[in-house]
Amino acid sequence: MLVERKKRIFDFFASLILIIVTLPLQIIIYLVIFIIQKDNPLFIQERGLTLEKFRF
Repeated sequence: MLVERKKRIFDFFASLILIIVTLPLQIIIYLVIFIIQKDNPLFIQERGLTLEKFRF
């Protein structure tokens, strides 16, 4: 039980640190794609209508 709790805490902080460390690289990649493509690099999906013409 104690080992599982320590592992969970370690996993949480390890993932948090990795997110913080890689965030500048993610921002740079986002900006490069934005500059090259002149479009939003985030995937945005248009929502369609159902058969009854209601918004999905």
